This record gives sequence, structure tokens and C-alpha cells, in this order.
Amino acid sequence: MSAGRRDNRAVTDLDSATSMFIKQYRLVLDNLPEPGVEFEASDHIPQNLVKPSRDYGIIKHVGRSGEKRTFETTEKGHKGIQDWMEVEEDQGGFLPCGHDGLTNLGDGKVQCNRQGCKQIHTKAAIKKHNE
Repeated sequence: MSAGRRDNRAVTDLDSATSMFIKQYRLVLDNLPEPGVEFEASDHIPQNLVKPSRDYGIIKHVGRSGEKRTFETTEKGHKGIQDWMEVEEDQGGFLPCGHDGLTNLGDGKVQCNRQGCKQIHTKAAIKKHNE
């Protein structure tokens, strides 16, 4: 295995496919509520991630709220998401705040996409951070 790459099964107790899905979408899936909290998926994740999240056992269908289906985050899904978020923090990120996901705001500025962070960084600060 090359430097910087890791065995996905070593990060979580999940099967490799589920672990890879969580790794790929961890910044979005981190918006899911804790297990036991019923929610409408569209309030937390894009519609195109609802079915695969359910198929991988990250969320489960629990009922309806009017015309919309409601879900809960599973214990194993929540743990898998948290495991990958810890890996990101341990490795340090591309941004000076230590995270990776970003939105380009223009004028040489970007904003961190990490839930609870949302710091704004200049491209010059990012370049200095990554030297």
C-alpha cells in the first residue's frame, strides 16, 4: 500500500464497500443526526444519497411525516462516519482549520464545508499551510 493510503477496513468495522461509501461522502454524511433521532432525509443529505445510504445500512426507514418518509441514522452508520471524520482530523487537512472539504467563494477565498467549522480562508493562507 502506498504512503498516505490506508486499508478502509482498518478504519471501521464495516465491510469495505460501506466503508468506501462513507469515506467518499463523509463530509455530507456528517450532517446526519445521531442515532435515535427521526428525520426527513432531504433536511440532511442530498436526495441522490438517500437510497445508497439506506442500502449500505447507514440510515433506516422508520415511518412517514405526511408525504415524506422519515429515517434514523443507524448505530453502525454513525460510528463509521465518526471513524472517518477522526481519520480526517488525525491526518490534518488541506485547509488551515485542519479539514479538507471547501467551497470557493471567489476573490481568493474559500470556506470550509465541515459541519460546525465553516471557517473562511484565503488562498495565500492555504498555500502557506501546505508548504
